[in-house]
Amino acid sequence: YPRKSKNDNFNQASELHLIGNASIRTLSIYNIGGTRVLYQEFPENIVSLANLPKGSYIIQTTNINGKKKVKKIVK
Repeated sequence: YPRKSKNDNFNQASELHLIGNASIRTLSIYNIGGTRVLYQEFPENIVSLANLPKGSYIIQTTNINGKKKVKKIVK
């Protein structure tokens, strides 16, 4: 789900690569405190996480049918 770039340390994600994004309607990223730090409607294939500080995040996607998926990442 998150993809590491050549310049990242092993455990840090700098980009989020979305597979099957044609069906993703919304993307929300929340910090561990529950505050939404990023929101996109119909996101691109690659979402940059460069502006987010290091930490743990919850990613929630909603597809065009309203089905939600939740994942946890560490940046």
